[in-house]
Amino acid sequence: MIVSGGNDSRYLVICFVNQDGDSYTLGNSKAEEGVELMVTAGGQPAEFPAAKIVDLETAIEAATHFALTGQRVNSRIWIKEY
Repeated sequence: MIVSGGNDSRYLVICFVNQDGDSYTLGNSKAEEGVELMVTAGGQPAEFPAAKIVDLETAIEAATHFALTGQRVNSRIWIKEY
């Protein structure tokens, strides 16, 4: 799991589920459709869909659950990536 960001309380949370690189991004069900937000990830500012940006509390919940169980938190929305 990777947690990036922090500017303006915006975080991007990505979970890699296997060694083939399959991944899921934590989703934000409250985000407005079509809105892009600036997030500094890996030291580089970039725009991401608001639907993939979460607040600090949600990022901590996901990271803590993953650290304790090795699994994504099922009560949250996860967006399948490549």
